[in-house]
Amino acid sequence: TTREEVKSLQAQMQARDKQHSQELTTTRDEVKSLWAQLQTKERQSSLEIKTTREEVKSLQAQMQARDKQHSQELTTTRDEVKSLWAQLQTKERQSSLEIKTTREEVK
Repeated sequence: TTREEVKSLQAQMQARDKQHSQELTTTRDEVKSLWAQLQTKERQSSLEIKTTREEVKSLQAQMQARDKQHSQELTTTRDEVKSLWAQLQTKERQSSLEIKTTREEVK
């Protein structure tokens, strides 16, 4: 009976060893698959970060170009306002002089 029990236990141990070996192989394959997925995601994330950086740089360049253009437009507008103001003052002086001359002529 003892021999039969030993043979039975050995058979059970071999069956368990085989099962554990299969489980280890499956686990190893799953780990490899998950590792490959992780590396793929890291590459994608890296690429997305790089793309986002490039988009930010592009937007910054656009903003700087617009700021420069707006600054130039403001300068031009300021110069135009100064010129128009000078013209207005000249016309006011001329009108004032004409009114004074007309008064003197009327007298």
